[in-house]
Amino acid sequence: NLTTNKTDKEKRQIVHKYLSLNDYPRSLINRCLNRKNNPNPQNRPNHPNSEEPQTYRSIPYIPTLTPRIAKLLQQDYPNIVVASRSTHTVNNLYTRIKDPIPMLNRHNVIYCIKCDQCECRYIGMTSNLLKNRLSGHRSDVNKLDQLIQSGHTYTDVEVQAHKEKTALVSHCIDTGHRFDTTQAKILDQSFKRSSLPLLEMIWIHNTADTVNKRTDTDGLNSTYAGILHVLHKHKTKTKPQKHTTQSQLNQST
Repeated sequence: NLTTNKTDKEKRQIVHKYLSLNDYPRSLINRCLNRKNNPNPQNRPNHPNSEEPQTYRSIPYIPTLTPRIAKLLQQDYPNIVVASRSTHTVNNLYTRIKDPIPMLNRHNVIYCIKCDQCECRYIGMTSNLLKNRLSGHRSDVNKLDQLIQSGHTYTDVEVQAHKEKTALVSHCIDTGHRFDTTQAKILDQSFKRSSLPLLEMIWIHNTADTVNKRTDTDGLNSTYAGILHVLHKHKTKTKPQKHTTQSQLNQST
């Protein structure tokens, strides 16, 4: 336990706040907090006299990470039997009958755009259609080009103020480089709009040479550092996943 002058109620509120920000289910947060404050020792999962039926749960198998989680759960909750399951399901083995949604018509995605002149990347998220977000990026860069063509330099106040748009525009101003939005890739997708900020921070954290600002990952709790390090280490040892770009889709049609 950490030494603090805060009351139990204040500590509970802090724990509830940060777990909620990290997308933990409200029911799970309340259940854990109530168990922590329950004075009845019979309700503690590791009490030798508690006779709880065995519960079986499965979690996706991620090398290195899944065995660690299973071991920790077994130590604290001996009545829970954890089995790992493959992320490659039968559905992945069969060709989809329905036509896939075109990349530009997808929403709730994390996307990446590579710089044309260097190895830097911009990672962003959008709950709208990807084509609309990319159109916004092109509009921002076009406005920048109009300022330059009208006689402004990259150091002028008017141009520097344009840096507040996005980190993508900021990189264009600082280097004179440009991004090709036709080479955009979808890195991730979620059915829950609320999970996009966390997914974006994770991708920025685990991707090298991003132009994103450091403040873009300020909301990522430090407790994720160890897990992200394990995932990043495993990712670098495996063959990188191929992402479909819009230009590749155009060539195949």
